[in-house]
Amino acid sequence: MDWATGMMSGCWSCDTLGQLIKVGLGFAEQAFIALAAETTNLLGLLMAIWILFFAAQMFLPFGMDGNPGGLWNKGAKKLLQFAVVLTFLQGSQAFWGYIFIPVMSSGMAFSKTIITLSDAFEVTNGASETGPTGSVGLDSCHESVSSAADNVDGAIAIMNQMRCPLATIQSQFGKGMLIGVAQIVGSIKQGHVLTSICSVFGGLFLIGVYFAGLLMFPIFLIDVLMRVTIVATIAPIALAASLFEPTKSFAHKALWQVVHAALTLIFISIVGGIGKATLAYVFSNLKLDGVAAGARDWSSLIQMLEDQKTGAGGDFYIDLTTMAFYQLLGVGVILIFMLRQANKMAGNFSGAGGGDFSGALAGVASAVGGAGYLGGVATSRLAGHGGGKYQGGASTTAAKVAGAAPASGSAEPKESG
Repeated sequence: MDWATGMMSGCWSCDTLGQLIKVGLGFAEQAFIALAAETTNLLGLLMAIWILFFAAQMFLPFGMDGNPGGLWNKGAKKLLQFAVVLTFLQGSQAFWGYIFIPVMSSGMAFSKTIITLSDAFEVTNGASETGPTGSVGLDSCHESVSSAADNVDGAIAIMNQMRCPLATIQSQFGKGMLIGVAQIVGSIKQGHVLTSICSVFGGLFLIGVYFAGLLMFPIFLIDVLMRVTIVATIAPIALAASLFEPTKSFAHKALWQVVHAALTLIFISIVGGIGKATLAYVFSNLKLDGVAAGARDWSSLIQMLEDQKTGAGGDFYIDLTTMAFYQLLGVGVILIFMLRQANKMAGNFSGAGGGDFSGALAGVASAVGGAGYLGGVATSRLAGHGGGKYQGGASTTAAKVAGAAPASGSAEPKESG
């Protein structure tokens, strides 16, 4: 229960994410200041060349082309745009205050609202186990996102609100892991050999699946952070590019990358909210041989798993032969697959592309897939099965759940003899 409290009320990666936000946006601030000066000089030269060509259209020997009034309007519009861009390049505060913070604070506000709305559904299906007030990360779910300063400190404060969905969804994956641990502890305490083997392997499967989600979810947020950090870093170049037709699309793409990051947070929160309520329902309605466990809160469920008894004194355990195991496993796998699609869904709306922007997710997925392959080999040998046939299935399944593709040209070891 001490471990359960730590897993559900804490946020093991919140501090790390907060440090990454501070370092990333702090670097972007310094890069913006450095690039803005150089960009201003280059932009002045390019505008001088543009004005020369514009003047050539107005005076002899070239003469006016088309509507003179329209041409003057074009020149005035370009000069006004030039003045606005120069204003933004004089310092980073205008970029943070008028572009970055409004977009990201809107996305963060929607994200936190969706997460907190799911609390009612979680309580309806079973006692809420997200964690008590005062938990690291969960406090940010109740903090305002509209009072941040219009500078890099305000941007850091806004991005730190990612602790809310991170802490909330991590607690859900932590529950699945702890169910697996309690299942293993309970089977060992009872000492039934056959039941213990099935329970231990079932518990290990649950721990593995939910640990993959626990590990992968922060990577999604790191991907969001890397996206906005890179956009903030090259913002001076994007602002300058907005002045000229051949380069205007570069500026549009940079802006939509920020929108994509905000949408990703919203879709992740939607999936996380659904997952919270679904897991609460599964935990409170676990059945064995058609008999409901009757656990409406976390402590009761843990006690029942460790004692392998229901509240009415009947037998209760979860192993590879029970439907409860497959309910928990299925919810964990579905939740991971849905979270993986949040980035792509945001890309469909923003048009900014829904790929793995930072590359971190692909690395973690490959590691998880490799671990799943090794686990499958070990499990098959411990169970006394031939390694060759089982290994491929274990490796492929783990890789699909984690999102990893099999290495090209790789060969799986065969059992000799």
